[in-house]
Amino acid sequence: MGNVLVTISDKKIGVDANNDGTIDYYNADVVTASDYYPFGMVMPGRKYEPASGYRYGFNGKEKDKDLAPDNYDFGARIYDGRIGRWLSVDPLQAKYPSLSPYNFVANTPLQAIDPDGRLIIFVNGFRLGEYKRKLIWKFWIKWPWNQNRFSKEDIQGSKNGNSYWGDETKGLFTSRYKDNKVYFVDGGYKPQSSAQERYDRGVADAQTIIQKLVSKDIVLAQSETIKLVGHSHGGWHSVGMADALKAAGYPVEAVYAKNPHQPDQKVNRLASTVDNITQYSTKSDHVSSDQSQLKGIPVIVPGKISHPGKIPVGEWLVGDSKYAQMEGATLRELPNASDKPLGGHNVDEQIEFIKNIGTGQPGYVGPSPTNPGTKTPASNSADKKKKGINLP
Repeated sequence: MGNVLVTISDKKIGVDANNDGTIDYYNADVVTASDYYPFGMVMPGRKYEPASGYRYGFNGKEKDKDLAPDNYDFGARIYDGRIGRWLSVDPLQAKYPSLSPYNFVANTPLQAIDPDGRLIIFVNGFRLGEYKRKLIWKFWIKWPWNQNRFSKEDIQGSKNGNSYWGDETKGLFTSRYKDNKVYFVDGGYKPQSSAQERYDRGVADAQTIIQKLVSKDIVLAQSETIKLVGHSHGGWHSVGMADALKAAGYPVEAVYAKNPHQPDQKVNRLASTVDNITQYSTKSDHVSSDQSQLKGIPVIVPGKISHPGKIPVGEWLVGDSKYAQMEGATLRELPNASDKPLGGHNVDEQIEFIKNIGTGQPGYVGPSPTNPGTKTPASNSADKKKKGINLP
């Protein structure tokens, strides 16, 4: 359950068992000790807490003693362990009509914890329709491409105004990590951009995320983690964000890159890198694996409606990309999807296959078996200066 039962210092207490002047063994220096009732109230007489000031307890959360000794700060809400209830309603109460909006973990504290705060960041890829629209506006009123790139709402896709991330894809990650706290970053970049450019852009975008975390626009409570999900252009972009967040001391649990573009390109990454990257690619992908099936774009010639010549899309628009394993990633090859649009490149293609990957198998979507909640010490200040990372 993550409860803090005992804390010890780095001091050891020598014990001379037979009073002969020789230390026979050492005991730990216990700083605090607590036992809890199932809903988090500390048991009377089962608590040892001298004036140590240690702040964490039930479920590993920080104590908030402003109102009561058994209140805990879960990030978005305050929990009262005396009565096993939140002090405010669940913002997702509409999803659970059979439960009280003040309930804690559906009244099953022995087998569940509240995961509030597990942040999942979705980084989308190139959006052709949006790019063409912005080009037209930029020509007339100098509107910059990709100006609103950070949002708590899904980025609009290029088809019929639908969202970029389908419910099936988002649902897979939010259900496996048991949280609906998500954030969206537009990772679509310019045509012919390189993997290195998109990685560097992700490093820069991490600074915006850090500012939002510091200002509490995005809440990340103690021991909670960050996951990133990138698609196409968003693949290397999400890796850049993850590396920079880790370098700044934030707990990045995992990166998932679906159909990443240009996985074959060498990228100069930061010295402090994440090591839990899962890549999903199929050899039939017309955009990022095998561009031989891409249709060309007609050449427009003044005085003529069209011209027989065509510009290869791979060279002009998306940039050359070949099937390969991203450096530092675990590759889970997806089945051939040559009968699908763009050979299975679209974000929702083959999600059912990914969903059926079992626990412990390469490509499984879900929490890491180890606890990544401890902040990683920032390293290599010279490297951060090179990439422009400023620690809060």
